[in-house]
Amino acid sequence: QQAQVSSILQSAARDVHALKDQHVSAHKQLHEILSAETIDRARLETVRADQIRLADEASQRFVSGLADAAEVLTPEQRAALVARMERHHDWQEP
Repeated sequence: QQAQVSSILQSAARDVHALKDQHVSAHKQLHEILSAETIDRARLETVRADQIRLADEASQRFVSGLADAAEVLTPEQRAALVARMERHHDWQEP
């Protein structure tokens, strides 16, 4: 069970990390746009929209992996996982 959860989460992390190259490319494009003689607002908007899409894709993949892993666990194990996440991230209820 632990190996299965680990495999699921590692796969999700690899998928999200794979998006990093696209993010780095966008930063290079921003530098080009902002360093140009004139600012290409349309291109700037395209880069911005692409970054939002990438962030959404990464978020969806992360949540999907988390849900897949949670389905492998018992309710008690999920509660323990949430407690560990709260301690690790210092999360507090609103």
